[in-house]
Amino acid sequence: MDGWNLVVVADVKTPKDWHLDAPGVHFLSQVRFCLGFRITTLLPENSYTRKNVGYLYAIQMGAKWIYDTDDDNKPFGKDSSCKLFNPYRFFGHPVMWPRGFPLEHLKGHSNGKGRLRLCRSIRTPAVQQGLVHKDPDVDAIYRLLYADKKTGLNESFSKLASPIVLSSGTYSPWNSQNTLFHRSAFFTLFLPISVAFRVTDIWRSYFSQKLLHLIGERIAFYPPNAIQNRNAHDYLSDFKQEKQLYESSGRLVEYLDSWRCFSSNIAECAIKLAENDLRAIG
Repeated sequence: MDGWNLVVVADVKTPKDWHLDAPGVHFLSQVRFCLGFRITTLLPENSYTRKNVGYLYAIQMGAKWIYDTDDDNKPFGKDSSCKLFNPYRFFGHPVMWPRGFPLEHLKGHSNGKGRLRLCRSIRTPAVQQGLVHKDPDVDAIYRLLYADKKTGLNESFSKLASPIVLSSGTYSPWNSQNTLFHRSAFFTLFLPISVAFRVTDIWRSYFSQKLLHLIGERIAFYPPNAIQNRNAHDYLSDFKQEKQLYESSGRLVEYLDSWRCFSSNIAECAIKLAENDLRAIG
């Protein structure tokens, strides 16, 4: 539980050899139960009210929030699928996905309609990606399955769907083909030079989103405002160049979502993120 400490309050029925060796776990055994709190003399054994000592201990340790739960409950957070947004689905193509969308989360992904909110006004998004008609940016797997070998794709998106702004903590790959950057996002323009051509703008998009979230900025997708007549490509060559996307996009989203910067200076955060060892995500 990132950012949290766990306080476990023992009772007489708790096994005497019970322990949990993990960072941030505080086990108040029968021996430690008193802790100088006068209320302990009033609390009966085998009683739910012994949790009172846990509350006092957390307060004494400086807790800002206390989450109260039981040993037979298992809190769960958003799974990876809920952190992802597929703009092509939103704009009318439920079986199409953008290049760089984690393939392991395609099946059953729905964008979570219950999480959509209609806003009367909203701060102008720092990065704005417009969709494109005819030959939109998809990965080589999609093209090998659906594209004509000579003419490519011939797709169109809904012009009636409204722009969609992603909330902090939601990620979607966006490319370098039809994208507008506000100056507040200029520091995220750098394209990584250590990865393949078919990977660099996607990795940039994910890193950018994390950094923009840290300063309260957002990214948005807009209805199509361009058409792409794609230059000739060798789909199998594209497939080989995109290998890192297929293998590591999901891990990258997990990594970025859990990554924390403890500096209030966004430039320092950007440098820290760049310096961190990213070999774990491929």
